Amino acid sequence: MLHILKDLNQLVEQTQSEYNAAWHAVCDYRGDCPATVEALQNMVEARFEALNASKAAHYKTYLSLPK
Repeated sequence: MLHILKDLNQLVEQTQSEYNAAWHAVCDYRGDCPATVEALQNMVEARFEALNASKAAHYKTYLSLPK
């Protein structure tokens, strides 16, 4: 059962790094195209949702393990 938590830990770490990369992309953007800015912001929001979902899966799995 602990291997499941290890896999979920890796998922959380991966989604955290993708979320950070998305934020860096927004912060580093120097153009003036509103469509690109909106796309970058949508990417950040999607990565944030994925990060929250992976953290929730990890937490719920941890709670479901026999104590």
